[in-house]
Amino acid sequence: MMSETTKVFQTGLELQQAGDLAGAALRYEEVIQDQPDFTDAINNLVTVRNELGDQLLNGGQIEEALLNYRRALELASNNAGTFNNIGRALLATGKIEEAIGNFNDALKIDPVNPNYHFNLALALSGLGEFEQSIGHFKKTARDRKDWPNAHFGLATSLSRIGRHDEAILSFRKGLALQPDHPELEKEY
Repeated sequence: MMSETTKVFQTGLELQQAGDLAGAALRYEEVIQDQPDFTDAINNLVTVRNELGDQLLNGGQIEEALLNYRRALELASNNAGTFNNIGRALLATGKIEEAIGNFNDALKIDPVNPNYHFNLALALSGLGEFEQSIGHFKKTARDRKDWPNAHFGLATSLSRIGRHDEAILSFRKGLALQPDHPELEKEY
């Protein structure tokens, strides 16, 4: 016979799979309150909090997104994705230095993730730290060869420090990947 806690966890899973993230979060929190070491409930709640945060961030509700990300971080303080998400939200609010700290925290945990390198490069560029951003853009472009944004970001940073020949090469690589990139009209 299934315990009451297991039933609540199962309901959380069903709600999560159905897309009711808020409902799933409540169920997982209930399970964790009853059994603080219920690993699957903790992991699922971290996932749900990050997914809720992403939805809120994409909807422009940055403070609410940050709240969900920070709740996820309280549960799993070594979750690189959560640090990255907090950095993305902070970057959206213009808190670039704080965002950089979170991207660096994500990279300490997962140093090869190209998304974290890309986000750090964007933040560094936002501070005018183009020299520092170049290495991170290069890493992203090397690891995500199919992603034009890495090449366009690299081209922009190279151009800003006067390395125009290299910038043109990077721009062409990005252009070859996506000739109709929406940023082209704005940047180039």
